[in-house]
Amino acid sequence: MLMAETIWVQKEVMLRQRGRGIHLITDELATALPEIATIERGLAHFLLLHTSAALALNESVEPEVRQDLESFINTLAPDSRTLYAHAYEGPDDMPAHIKSVLVGAQLTLPVSQGAVKLGAWQGVYLCEFRNRGGARRVFVTLNGTSRSEQFGD
Repeated sequence: MLMAETIWVQKEVMLRQRGRGIHLITDELATALPEIATIERGLAHFLLLHTSAALALNESVEPEVRQDLESFINTLAPDSRTLYAHAYEGPDDMPAHIKSVLVGAQLTLPVSQGAVKLGAWQGVYLCEFRNRGGARRVFVTLNGTSRSEQFGD
């Protein structure tokens, strides 16, 4: 009988500091998660541990897509010292919270044959909504069956 081991991994990944913008982080996450290579099939859950940034999945090739997304999101929640009651952390803080709620702080992606399964043009984004957001932390949970299957009775 063919047996597969169940794998559970949880770890926190520290992303490097970036300025405001929508940044492709697919490769940075893959480098920080060599454990994915041991999973034949499963799921990877990513939770951004911040309230003024977001995670998203979208176009990974043309940088204009990221620029256009940021421009559009900025029209939904513009920086302002007068629009919002919560303004003591600067004019970009409350809009960053709004944008984080709109875009979301988590992604769940399939893992297949040792890699996160993405479409040909897809990539994972860190959407940094603060001018100086600092390094960001992502809590990752990996679950699946092992690639090194064992034979039993």
